[in-house]
Amino acid sequence: MQRLRDMAASGLVAVAVVVVLWWVLRRIIGMVLWIVNLTVLVVVVALLLGVARRLRQPKRPRL
Repeated sequence: MQRLRDMAASGLVAVAVVVVLWWVLRRIIGMVLWIVNLTVLVVVVALLLGVARRLRQPKRPRL
């Protein structure tokens, strides 16, 4: 009976560890994806601003 109880306890501990690891990994992956999304957004906005600025400038005649 004691052995069965020990096995159940270790199983519960293993399940708890897996759940905590899964939660931590999900948080880390979520933060990384958030940072990647922000970076992509900043790059796209910068490119759009650069294109708009280039279009607004009067074209200089090439010599």
